[in-house]
This record gives sequence, C-alpha cells and structure tokens, in this order.
Amino acid sequence: MSNWPYPRIVAHRGGGKLAPENTLAAI
Repeated sequence: MSNWPYPRIVAHRGGGKLAPENTLAAI
C-alpha cells in the first residue's frame, strides 16, 4: 500500500487491513 495514491485516513475508513481494491469498493 506504499504506492497507494490515497491517504492513510481514507484507507482506514474502507478498511486499511484489506486490499486497496476492497478498500475502494468499501468507499
């Protein structure tokens, strides 16, 4: 998730423990 364009906060909202793709789906 180092090269993930979104900030850590947004990732946390969707579920930072999940994969970026799943996080985007959560958002």
